[in-house]
Amino acid sequence: MRRSAYEIMYEAQTKEEINKVIEKLEKEMMKCIKELDRESYYDSLLQHDIYVLQQLQKKLEAIGETYVPMTKRMKDAIAFNESLNHLSKLTFDVCTFMCPYKIEIEVIGKDIVYRYYEYNKIVQSVPGNKEETIKELQELWMGEWRKHYEPATFTTDGMSWDLTIEFDSDIPKKRFSGYNETPYNFGALEDLFKDVLESYEKRWEI
Repeated sequence: MRRSAYEIMYEAQTKEEINKVIEKLEKEMMKCIKELDRESYYDSLLQHDIYVLQQLQKKLEAIGETYVPMTKRMKDAIAFNESLNHLSKLTFDVCTFMCPYKIEIEVIGKDIVYRYYEYNKIVQSVPGNKEETIKELQELWMGEWRKHYEPATFTTDGMSWDLTIEFDSDIPKKRFSGYNETPYNFGALEDLFKDVLESYEKRWEI
């Protein structure tokens, strides 16, 4: 049975005690994220853990210490978020039986541009806010996504998707893909596109 946030934070007082709780909490968060791909019930548990982690970070700051991720997966996720500050180009390809489409987000100097394609033909191109785009991408914590998503039961019809992220430095590009299955917060990525690209939001309208 999970203890309340108050109980967890009350018992951890020293740097060593707080870091020990953080390490356990990070592992619980990673488990929730893994299960979220299958069961939405874990969303409330994850939100609880995120709140507790934020409070523990404040406790560390109060005693003059800095939060350092304790688990490898959390370290990797944070490192990926930091690499997004060097974003060069994001390409999102989707293939469905109705209409294959592609979205590009490209950084050009201090600016950023969104492009929407259908059948490899550009439909819309609009400028975006570079700082806000990177912040919204970081809030998705894509560094915690699996490389590939696919249901255990094989199906012949559906949607395949591919997300490639390139950087303006020597950071290796990152690629995610899926077939009839997506990460738990995939909808938030689509919402990011909808907020900027009117053609993407209306793509299913007849």
